[in-house]
Amino acid sequence: MNRKPLSLATLEPLCAAVAYVLRKHRLSRHLTLTDMEEKTLLSRQGIAFVETLKHVPTLNTMARICRAHGISATRVIAAAERRMRNRRGPGGAPKV
Repeated sequence: MNRKPLSLATLEPLCAAVAYVLRKHRLSRHLTLTDMEEKTLLSRQGIAFVETLKHVPTLNTMARICRAHGISATRVIAAAERRMRNRRGPGGAPKV
C-alpha cells in the first residue's frame, strides 16, 4: 500500500486554526516554549506538538495553555472560527 498519511490540517481545519491562534498568541506576547512550559507544567515538546498539529490537545491541555495565556478556550475557538471564515473563497470553499 502506497498511501500518504493524512495530516490533521486535512482532517480537521478547526484544529489547524486553533493551533495557529495559540501559536500566534504566544508569539505576540513574546513567550518562548520554555516560558509556556513553566506556566502550564506541560513539556515544551508537547506545546510545540499542539502548535504544529502533531498532537490534538485534550480539553485539559487546552485549558492549561489558555489559562497560561490569560484567555478562555471559547475565545481561542471563536478566533479560530473567524480565521476559517476569512480563509474561505467564493461559495464557502477553502482558499488554496
